[in-house]
Amino acid sequence: MEKRKIVIFGDSILRGVTINEENNRYTFSKTIDWEGIEKRFDIILENYARIGATISYGYDSIVKYLESGKRCSAAIIGYGGNDCDYNWAEVAADGNIIHPPKTAPVKFEETLDKILDILINYDIKPILMTLPPIFATRYYEWFMQTGLNKENIMKHLGSIDIIYRHQEYYSNIIASVAAKRNIDIANVREKFLLRKDMISLIGKDGIHPNYEGEQIIIKTFLEKYSAD
Repeated sequence: MEKRKIVIFGDSILRGVTINEENNRYTFSKTIDWEGIEKRFDIILENYARIGATISYGYDSIVKYLESGKRCSAAIIGYGGNDCDYNWAEVAADGNIIHPPKTAPVKFEETLDKILDILINYDIKPILMTLPPIFATRYYEWFMQTGLNKENIMKHLGSIDIIYRHQEYYSNIIASVAAKRNIDIANVREKFLLRKDMISLIGKDGIHPNYEGEQIIIKTFLEKYSAD
C-alpha cells in the first residue's frame, strides 16, 4: 500500500529555523523533528516551507506544485509571521504614523481562503496552524540593533506591546477561518500560552521558537493526530 504524502507550506517556523545564540545567525536547527512524525505515522512528508515567505508566496507555491502534477493527501499551511511584519527600515526612515504591514489583514484572509479553496478542489485535506507567540520587547530590541530611528519607530507603534497584539490578530484570523470552514487546525499558540515559562521557549530574536519551542510545535501535531 502506498504511503500517504503530506506536504508542508509555510515560513521559517515550519522550516525549523532558529537563532544561534553564540553568533546571532539564523540556522536550520533540524530539531523540529518532521522525520520522527514520518516514522510515527508511516507517512511521507515533503517540506516546502521557506524563510521569509508570506501567504501570497505560499499561494503561488501551492499553485505551482499542483500545476506540475504533484499530489498529496494533506497539506500543512503555516503563514502569517512575515505577513504581519513591517519593513522597519521604511518605518524608521520617513516618520509617518501609519505604515502597511507586508500583507494587509483583509488580503491575508482572502488569500488563505483561496488556498483552502484550491486544496479542497484537488481533494487535498488542509491543516492550518496558529502562530507561536512572539516576545515583543525582545523582537523590538533585535531589529533596533541596526541603528534605526527610535522616534519614528515609536510614532508608528505607539507602544512596543502592539507588536505582540498585531501578530496575535493574524493568528486569530487563521483560527477564525478554520472554525468558519470546519478546517483542521493545530493550535500551536495555545500550547505556548499555557506554559508559564513561555518566554523561555522563544529565541533571542523574539520571534523564532528555540529548541524547546520547536518541541512544542511537534508535540502539538503528535497529540492532535496520534489517535487517527
